[in-house]
Amino acid sequence: MSDGVLKYQVLGVITKMFTTLIGIAQAFIVVRILTPAEYGFIGLALAVSGIADVVQNLGINVSMTREIALNKDARAIPKIFYSTLGLRLIVSFVVALLLFFFSDAIAVGIYEKPELAILLRMLSLGVFAQGLSGLASAAVSSLRRFKVLFFVQAIFAAVNFVLFASLTYKFRMVGYFAAVIVSFTLSFIVMIIIFLKSIDDFRIFPTKAEIKKVWKDILSLGMFMALLRLAYIFWEKAAILFLGVYYINDLDLIGQYNFAMNFSSKFLLLTTAIVAVNVPVFSAHYAKGEKFLIAKFKENFDKLYYFLYVIFAVSMIFFSDLTHFAFHGKFDDSLVIFPYLYTAYFFVAITSQIIASGIILPVKKVHYLINQRIAIKIATVALVYILIDSGYGVIGAAAGTLLGIILSTLKSLAVIYKELKCKIVTKNIIAFSGCLLPMIIFGLIVESFTQKLVVAILSLIVYLILGINFKIIMWDSRSD
Repeated sequence: MSDGVLKYQVLGVITKMFTTLIGIAQAFIVVRILTPAEYGFIGLALAVSGIADVVQNLGINVSMTREIALNKDARAIPKIFYSTLGLRLIVSFVVALLLFFFSDAIAVGIYEKPELAILLRMLSLGVFAQGLSGLASAAVSSLRRFKVLFFVQAIFAAVNFVLFASLTYKFRMVGYFAAVIVSFTLSFIVMIIIFLKSIDDFRIFPTKAEIKKVWKDILSLGMFMALLRLAYIFWEKAAILFLGVYYINDLDLIGQYNFAMNFSSKFLLLTTAIVAVNVPVFSAHYAKGEKFLIAKFKENFDKLYYFLYVIFAVSMIFFSDLTHFAFHGKFDDSLVIFPYLYTAYFFVAITSQIIASGIILPVKKVHYLINQRIAIKIATVALVYILIDSGYGVIGAAAGTLLGIILSTLKSLAVIYKELKCKIVTKNIIAFSGCLLPMIIFGLIVESFTQKLVVAILSLIVYLILGINFKIIMWDSRSD
C-alpha cells in the first residue's frame, strides 16, 4: 500500500500496547489503593459522565479529521480547525454546565448517594477538558503526524501513571478525578501546540460564512456519529447503571463488574491508534473513488484482523493469572464475567472502530447503520435490564452485553455488504478464527500456568503458519 497505512497502524498498535501496559499498571496501583466499594463508586460516576461525554461528542472530532484530510488547500486547514474549535467550546461548555448543576439530582434522586455529587461536579470539568483534548489530538492526526502523535501518547502514559498513582494515594477518590482533569488539560495544551506548529500559518482565521459552512459539514456527519456513539455508550454503561440501581448497597459487586469492564475495554486502546490512522488515510483514498477505497480497505483489513486476533487470544488466556497474582484474590469474582466482556470489546474494536473508520466514515454513509444498530442496542439494554431484574446479576449483565454487540456486528456486516458490495468476512478470516478459538477456550478452562503457556505458544505457531499461507504477516516495504 503506497501510503504506508499498515506500517503506521502497526506502529500505533505497538505504541498503544506500551501505553496500555502502563495504563494497566496504573489501574493496578489505583485498585490496590482503593477498596472494591470505592472502585465501584468510581465506576458509577464514570458511567454517568460517560453519557455526558457522548452528548458533547457529536462526532465533531472525527468529522473534522475527515474534512481536513479531504481538503487540499493548506490555507483552509486553520479555518476548519478554528471553526470546529468554536463549536467544540460551545457544546462542551453547555454539557459540562448541565452535568455540574444536575449532580445533586442524579446522586440523591437516582442513587441516593449524596457523596456521589462532588465526584460528578469534578467530572463535569473533566468532560469539558476531555472534549478539548480529543479535538486537539484529532487535529494532529488529520495532518498525518502519526509518529509525533504516538510518541506524545507514550510520554503521556508515563506522566499519567505518576499523576493517577500519587493523587489517588493522597486523596483517594477525589484525587483520582483530580488526575482526570489535570491529564486532559495537559493533553490539550501539548497537542494544540503541536498542531499550530505543524501548519503553514496559524494566523489564518475563518469568516462568518466559512464558520457556518464548516459547522454544517461537521454536523451533517457528526449528528449521525453522535447517535451511534450514544447507542454504544448506552449499551456499554447500561449494565453498571442498572446494577447501581439494584445493588447500590453492594458496591463490592459493582466494583467487581467495573474491574472486569475496565480491563476488558483496554483492548479498545489498541485500536484507537488504528482509527487515528484510518480516518485521514482512507478519506484520502475515497477521493480516488469508492471502489478504490474498498479495495484498499479489504487489502489492509485482513492483515490487521489476524494481528489483533492473536493479541486478543493470548491476553484472554493469561488474564486470570495476572489478576490473581497482582491482587491476591481481591478481584477474583470478576474473572467469571471477564471473558464475556473482553469478547464484547473485541467485536466493538473490529466493527465500531476499524471497520467504521476505514470504510463507513470515509464514504460518509453512517446512516446505513443508524436504525439497525440503535434498535439492536436498545433491545440489548432491555435484555440486560430484564436479566438483572430477574436476579442474574453480573452474569446476566455481561451475557446480555455480549449478545448485543454480536447482533450489532452481524447486522453491520450485512448492511455494508448490501449497500457497498463489500464482503469483509472472508473464508480465510473464518478459518483463522476457528483454529484459534478452541485454544482460547482450553486456555480459559485449564488452571496450570504451564499449560496456558503451551496453548499460547501453539496459538502463535498457528498464527505464523496460517499467516504465511494466507500472506498476511509480511508485506513488501517498498509497496507500503
